[in-house]
Amino acid sequence: MKKRVFSFLLILCLMLSFSACSYEFDGDGGASSFFSATCTVTFHPENGEENIHRTVLSGERVSSPADPACDGKIFLGWFTDPTLTERYDFSAGVTHDLDLYASYLSDYAAWLNRLTLDFVPATVTVYTASSKTGRFGLETTTSLKSGSGVIFYRNANYYYLLTNNHVVTKDADATGVSYEIEDYRGATYDATNQIQVIASDPDYDLAVVSFAGPTGENALSTVSLGTADPALGSPLAAVGQPNGQKNAVTFGLAETYRVSDLQEESGVSSVSFPVLFHTAPISQGSSGGAVVDEDLNIVAINFAEASNQDGSFVYGLAVPISRVREFLTKYEVPTGE
Repeated sequence: MKKRVFSFLLILCLMLSFSACSYEFDGDGGASSFFSATCTVTFHPENGEENIHRTVLSGERVSSPADPACDGKIFLGWFTDPTLTERYDFSAGVTHDLDLYASYLSDYAAWLNRLTLDFVPATVTVYTASSKTGRFGLETTTSLKSGSGVIFYRNANYYYLLTNNHVVTKDADATGVSYEIEDYRGATYDATNQIQVIASDPDYDLAVVSFAGPTGENALSTVSLGTADPALGSPLAAVGQPNGQKNAVTFGLAETYRVSDLQEESGVSSVSFPVLFHTAPISQGSSGGAVVDEDLNIVAINFAEASNQDGSFVYGLAVPISRVREFLTKYEVPTGE
C-alpha cells in the first residue's frame, strides 16, 4: 500500500512540475484532499499604471478588468503578445499563466482638437520675393514663392521659426530678396518687423528666420522641439500651408528612413543623409512645415514630396529632429532649452 501511495505521489509531482500553472493543496490531509491548479493572468495596461494580476483555476475563464485609459488614445482590447498581433479570446478557459497587453488606437479627433488649440497658433506662412535691379535703379519683383514655418522660440518680442533653406533662398539671377510672414490669424509682418534669416544651410535644407512680433494678449505661440526621431509605424501629423490653404493638418505614419533619390537643386537643397519618409499627405507650400507627434512636439521638418507620375501623393520627406537639432547647434541658434 505504501509503495502504491509513493508511486502515485511521485507521478503527481512529475505532472505538476511540467504544468504551466501552479498547484495548491486543498484539504485537511484526509482521503478527500486534492491538488487544484491555478493560473495567473497578468494584464499590462501600457499606460504607466501598475499591472493587474488575476488568479483563476485551470480551465476557468478570466474576466476582463475595466478598460484602461490612456490620454489621446482609444482602447482596442487585450492582446496575447507585446507586438499586438493576436487578440485574446475571453470565452476560452485559461490553461497556463498568461500575459495580456492593452492595445490602443490614436484618438484622431482629440488629437486634431489639441493641434488646433495648441500647435496651429505657432504656424506661419513664409513669402520670399526675389527681385532684380532694372533700369534707373528700380527694383522689379521677378518671382514670389511661399512655404510653411513653425515658431519654436521667443525672446521678448522676437520670434524664431524653422523653415526650409529652399523657401528663403532667392533666385540665382536675383539681385535682391525680401520676406513677408503671415501668422495663423492672417496678420502679416514685413521688413518693418526686422525679418532676418539668421541661419540657413542647403545640406540640411533648413533655415531659421527671426522677426519682431506682438506681445501680451496677441502674442504668438511657440511649440517644443522633440528629443527623438519618430519610431517606424508611429502616428504623425503634418501641419502647414499647402496650395494656399491655411493651417492644414493631415495624419499618417512614420514609414522609413533612407537617403532621398529626388533630384534637388544644388546650393538650395542638397540633403544627403537619411530622411524620414511618412504618409501624412503634403503638397506644394508644405515645405518648412512641421511633422508633429502625439505629444505635440516637432519631430521633423518637411522639405519635399514624393509623388506618382500622375501627381498623386506617395510620401512626405522630412528632416528628422536629430538633424534639426544638429543644425541648430552648428549655427548656435537659441532654443530656450
